[in-house]
Amino acid sequence: LRPPAAMDALLDLLSDRSPRVRAATLRAVARIDPPTALTALSSLDADADWTVRAAQAATLGTLSAAQAAPLLTSMLKDSDQRVVPSVLNALVAVRAPGAEAVLIDHLKAEDFVVRGAAAAGLGEWKSTAAVRPLAEAYRAWLSDPPYTARAAALGALVKIDPQAARPVLQDALADR
Repeated sequence: LRPPAAMDALLDLLSDRSPRVRAATLRAVARIDPPTALTALSSLDADADWTVRAAQAATLGTLSAAQAAPLLTSMLKDSDQRVVPSVLNALVAVRAPGAEAVLIDHLKAEDFVVRGAAAAGLGEWKSTAAVRPLAEAYRAWLSDPPYTARAAALGALVKIDPQAARPVLQDALADR
């Protein structure tokens, strides 16, 4: 197939029965033709499958902040928390205005995977304003059975300010 027939065929796959096909199609359309991807992403109803919505967020993360941020912001309210880490990652990827505050706010999320994604995103953002919230979050998460969010907070602290991370790392090493 040659363009535009190839794009038409891809866009038809956005309504395929398989969530994997729909998710892969979103990524393919974004790589081939970002403006068409934005139009498609803007006009699609929320997919019933959370994995497709997560792929949608990841796809938006490949576009510009001006294009992606409004859609990503609305996706933060997804009813399935498994989508939110992809949304947070995409907000960081596009360097969306206001993303730092969103990430800090999500350090208080109930879901430890969301908290871990927020911490990792703050590490990528490298804002010194995140040092204190990350240190506080690490200490608040000590009772979490999975360590992933704590590890993300420690990693973010080291990326942002290794010296400021030292007391938190010493606490972490003392807690064996």
